[in-house]
Amino acid sequence: MNDAPQTAHLGPTLASKPLQMIWMLDVSGSMGVGGKIDALNDAMRQAITSVRDAASENPGVEVFGRVIAFAHEAVWHIESPTKIEELVWSDVAVVERGTTEMGAAIGLATEAIRDASRAGRGVPPALVLVSDGKPTDLRAPSFGASLRQLADDPWGRSASRVAIGIGADAEMDVLRRFIGHDELEPLRAGNADELRHYLRWASTVAIDERSRPVTQWIDPSPSQPSSTIAPGSAAAVDSESDATTVPATEPDDATVVVDRPVPSHPVAPPAGAPRRDLPPPPDAAATAPYSDDDGDVW
Repeated sequence: MNDAPQTAHLGPTLASKPLQMIWMLDVSGSMGVGGKIDALNDAMRQAITSVRDAASENPGVEVFGRVIAFAHEAVWHIESPTKIEELVWSDVAVVERGTTEMGAAIGLATEAIRDASRAGRGVPPALVLVSDGKPTDLRAPSFGASLRQLADDPWGRSASRVAIGIGADAEMDVLRRFIGHDELEPLRAGNADELRHYLRWASTVAIDERSRPVTQWIDPSPSQPSSTIAPGSAAAVDSESDATTVPATEPDDATVVVDRPVPSHPVAPPAGAPRRDLPPPPDAAATAPYSDDDGDVW
């Protein structure tokens, strides 16, 4: 006799897998210009609502949200993994004259991923990185070192990674290196409308992916070769700035081997298609793609 819980139409109730979604948000001094921080806070409120809706339609995962804010240091803005249904957004604030310690933010997220992977329950996380600049690397770990630390953890390698650059000064090559796949591109938001649209999209693309059986995405199949990233390439993890902060035991000119399957969510292109399918631009920006309600252009 089957004693498993039953529903009227679907038979046994499916067990949901815990999924941590970690947003890493730039709150450096430059985010105080042109209304960027206000737009980011508004975009986060909308993104949380979108994730909540997506999670309700995918019973295979139970989403928990966490948020890191980074400027001259990286700190937890929301530290405790919080059920997305219970997550209430509180605004982040700009750190005046704050630098961009992106490596510290990735390092803090990696620590959380290691804790979750040691617990052995759930699925690798979804990481969303948002920045309007490039790493300053004044603190350890540097950006390059933090990516190596992330790659050293099995769940870190398998994490879903999406990145959004805010404005013309965002360093897109850095965001490409964070994503870690030549086939996948970061998004650039040129105004508040685009930031809201892209952050909602970036925050929900992992939900369908993580609702699938674990074996479909956690380990690369033998037919999926590892991609070797040569030193000095745009996608390489090394950088000149890392040399001042990374110990000699972790040389920055080392070739990095990325052994992650390309995600099959909409960021990845169909077989044979050039590059990737970008999410469509927001309707409000269709006629004026680089202006928003307040006239701010980034």
